[in-house]
Amino acid sequence: MAANNEMPADLASITGVKHLFLEQRSPAGSEENEITLTFNDTRKGIASWLADSGSGGAAEYLPADVLAGAYVSMREPGQLFGELTELLTKQEPDFQSNLTELEQKLGAGFVGTLASALGTEAAFGVQGLSTSGPTWMLAGLANDPGVIDSSIAKIVETANAELDPAKPELRVVLGEENINGRVWKTMKASGLPFGVTWTYDGGYMVAASDRAIAERAIATRNGGSALVWSTQFQSQLPASAGIHPSAFAWLNTQGALGLLTALTASPATNELLANRDPILIVLNGKPEQIHVASRTRVSGAILDLMLLGFVPK
Repeated sequence: MAANNEMPADLASITGVKHLFLEQRSPAGSEENEITLTFNDTRKGIASWLADSGSGGAAEYLPADVLAGAYVSMREPGQLFGELTELLTKQEPDFQSNLTELEQKLGAGFVGTLASALGTEAAFGVQGLSTSGPTWMLAGLANDPGVIDSSIAKIVETANAELDPAKPELRVVLGEENINGRVWKTMKASGLPFGVTWTYDGGYMVAASDRAIAERAIATRNGGSALVWSTQFQSQLPASAGIHPSAFAWLNTQGALGLLTALTASPATNELLANRDPILIVLNGKPEQIHVASRTRVSGAILDLMLLGFVPK
């Protein structure tokens, strides 16, 4: 079954989308739901930011038991920043003046230089909850770690200089320590229970809510049990997705059940989540298309999102 509809004029003018196709099929007996966006020509603007494929390196930092995770492979961030600046300047007349004001504080060309120091792929994962908040990790290619670190230091310095003297608890402190030959950086506001820890590993910046989470992510990439190679992930991978998709989003609904059990006493909510397969949505880019595929029924995905967004007491 397929649908072929013209896109609304305003959306088409921004993204260049011409048609949207919906398809449901069952290769090898497994139901797959697909959405294909086709463009007037080679993808341009926002639509071109998604790479045609991903190396998957950043995704290998995601542990197999991650609660929720996402991965994306993009074009060069420096080029994306230039295109985004052009787009926002057209859409928001004040954007350029606001950017100029920001760079008067941080330095000429600061944002563009930082964007160019970042790499073309990143992965983010949520592990769970702790007494200090969510436990999470982020891994991304780093073209120039030195520029990234100096840029973070400049942002912190500028923010602290403008801080209200009556709120010293919001002052951000940067730290650094060498543990077993690896340099770790930290950033934390003295009055808040959470912070950020990061280091570099094989060309990637690995950041997390705490060092233990970051260390586990590094161990996962260097020989541990990665999400993308797990049986759960592979069983939900659509046949049309390929080995290295451009992007994906993952939700382990049974892992979410463990979290929600502590938040709700609703047997109905727990039973529904316990009986649901994980949700995996995969995106792939082609020169004139973006293809989205999942083995999750749309109705089931909507119900999962409703359950996670509103939990009855």
